[in-house]
Amino acid sequence: MPIHTRNCDHCGREYSRRRESELGKYCSRDCASISRRKDVAARCEQCGGEFSYRAGRKVRRFCSKACAADSLRRQVEHTCDRCGAVFTRVPTQAGKYCSKECAYAARRKDDPAHRRMLNAPGHPLAFNSPYIPEHRAILYERIGPGTHHCHHCRQPVTWRPGGGTGKGVLVVDHLDRDPMNNSDENLAPSCTRCNVLNADRTIGDQESFRVLASGVRVRGDARKCEHCGGDFVTWTKNPGRGRGRFCSRSCARKAQWVSRWC
Repeated sequence: MPIHTRNCDHCGREYSRRRESELGKYCSRDCASISRRKDVAARCEQCGGEFSYRAGRKVRRFCSKACAADSLRRQVEHTCDRCGAVFTRVPTQAGKYCSKECAYAARRKDDPAHRRMLNAPGHPLAFNSPYIPEHRAILYERIGPGTHHCHHCRQPVTWRPGGGTGKGVLVVDHLDRDPMNNSDENLAPSCTRCNVLNADRTIGDQESFRVLASGVRVRGDARKCEHCGGDFVTWTKNPGRGRGRFCSRSCARKAQWVSRWC
């Protein structure tokens, strides 16, 4: 069978095929793809000069790497979304507000009871920042510094500047479970464990729960057995590997037998 040769219309390289019908116009798919691309005219966002690049590539905003680097150092004017003041920043700094005060004020409501952060430089609970949560400042003003007892389990807990959780760390607990209700009578000192487990003040007698050795109630998850359809309470949040799917081991074994032999 004769060998047919031809020059690529894009790169000019000579290529060959066994059949003349297989020659085509290009030597490879890459040459065919590149030849279909057209030059795109663009204007540099930094220097304003015109340049072109191949279509199909990532959209280019700058004519060179030098202009791209200069664009990161230029100052851009913005208007604060809260107070309307004009301020400058570099494009890499994402910010809609002119100051931290405006940012915090925009995130909270106008009602003083709903304010979450207070500007209190030099406060004993502040750490590397003049801002502290309002509920911590209110409770600190009422009970003062030092060691206190958990409202639920009576374990000793101590204030930690900057907040955080851990063993022996005082956590401010909202008794009605509403984090926006920072009234003085709704705040109480608590340990991390009682704050996370939701003590029995939030779990009613009509709910499904179990009582730990410390007397703290833990809420259960009411489900239906996938085999018999009966109601049961589980304490696992992960239904994988058969856990939390059946009311008993007997139902789990029966369901496994049915899936294997039926």
